[in-house]
Amino acid sequence: MDLSTLWVCYSDTMSEVEQVTPQTIEARKALAFQRLQQLFPAKVFRPIGLGSRAAVYQSDRLAYKVHLPSPSGDLNLPYYSDEAAILTLLGQEGLAPRIKTYLEPDPSTITLPLQPTQRLFTEFDHLVPKEISSNEQAVLVMDMVNFDPDGLRKMSSTQKFAELQRIKAIAAKFKLEFGDNEFVYDKERH
Repeated sequence: MDLSTLWVCYSDTMSEVEQVTPQTIEARKALAFQRLQQLFPAKVFRPIGLGSRAAVYQSDRLAYKVHLPSPSGDLNLPYYSDEAAILTLLGQEGLAPRIKTYLEPDPSTITLPLQPTQRLFTEFDHLVPKEISSNEQAVLVMDMVNFDPDGLRKMSSTQKFAELQRIKAIAAKFKLEFGDNEFVYDKERH
């Protein structure tokens, strides 16, 4: 996808819309890249995705998801911590990339306004491989996943049903409801 075609970014509350220009996109990519260079100066990064709240870069066989301020300029650290917890759980079950580490900002280094959001998954924090970072943005470091876009299509109906049952059981186990997601097939795990 050509990132210059991304024209609208929504905040977490969906109450505001920001017109995104190619210059804004480049500035957000540059911010994420700058943060990664500060944290990992010896690594070479390649951009692989940009959203309204994060930019994802690749280096070696790892993905680095840099959480960015919202269009209004605030940070939602509870959301990022919950995302790290959920991805850690799902990674252990083979439904998400395995988290290598979650670089959580040191609260004393944060200069941007914070959203007053409540944490939802604090009971899983002990599972998250976490480090405190002097960086203002949170960074998730995770395995790259080798997706096969035809993997699900090649499965028999019985195999698809079994996979759906497995996913439903994992969601029930952790009391999760899947919303913003898409089904993918990781050919290295099947």
